[in-house]
Amino acid sequence: MFIFQSTVALALHQGMRPKFARSELRMVNTTFDLKGISHLFTVEDSFDKELPLMCNEPPRVPTLASKSQRIGTYLQNFAFFAPLKVPFSSFYRIRTEHINAARAMLPPRCIAVHVRHFPQHHLDIGLAVCPDARALARVLDTLWEPGRCIMAVGNDANYTRSMLAGVSAPCIQFPNVGSTTVTRTSQSPEIHTINADTASRDFAALTLCEDLVQTCGTFGALASMLHTGNGSIYHFGDTSVERASYEALPEGRRWIHANDTVKQGARADRHMAKRIASKAARAT
Repeated sequence: MFIFQSTVALALHQGMRPKFARSELRMVNTTFDLKGISHLFTVEDSFDKELPLMCNEPPRVPTLASKSQRIGTYLQNFAFFAPLKVPFSSFYRIRTEHINAARAMLPPRCIAVHVRHFPQHHLDIGLAVCPDARALARVLDTLWEPGRCIMAVGNDANYTRSMLAGVSAPCIQFPNVGSTTVTRTSQSPEIHTINADTASRDFAALTLCEDLVQTCGTFGALASMLHTGNGSIYHFGDTSVERASYEALPEGRRWIHANDTVKQGARADRHMAKRIASKAARAT
């Protein structure tokens, strides 16, 4: 999704009309209704000699309105999109069927967490910075209170469950992600959800929940940028937050570092314990 928006922005910034093979847009088109922006690009069933723009390195990085530095060629970066000055929520509109499916499974006052299982080599070279299970449990237990429920989604159901094994909150839901497939490389395997509709439903749920906890990866970062819930968005310092940019968050939203939330919760607990102890002392 990030690659699609970056490619469109790069091309338009340089006076070009981006061209995509229909197969390239399968996931994006499954999740989002692209009719409102279809005038910005061309879709073809196949290409003869010319490769689609998405398969090429960007020929030139645009000069950004507020920056003059090169931002590299890693297209999963909101900085490529920013020069268009288009509201992110108007560029991407989640299809109604996925919104409805997400609403049907969301528990009341939901705390949604996306758990991304990355190949080990992604972590080794610093492409992602993910929390461990103990750090995630501390945050989720801090956010939980009676009447709330945690919903966890991810690309690997077994890994998602293992990451929440230490959470003490009594209400946790794990929606069925369906079948997955493993892409094996020379470095380490990558797990993908096969059912695009299921992945789209989960993505929509992340945007609709009250509080969103983003562990790592651009799937959760993009959901943060489209979040419409009444609560907050929490992160663990992953590089995807930096690449997504505060500029893209809905008005009035901000990312909150999860560790700060745990510290505030601990201070509140200590304060409450002192008040209880003081009342008990006065009673005696």
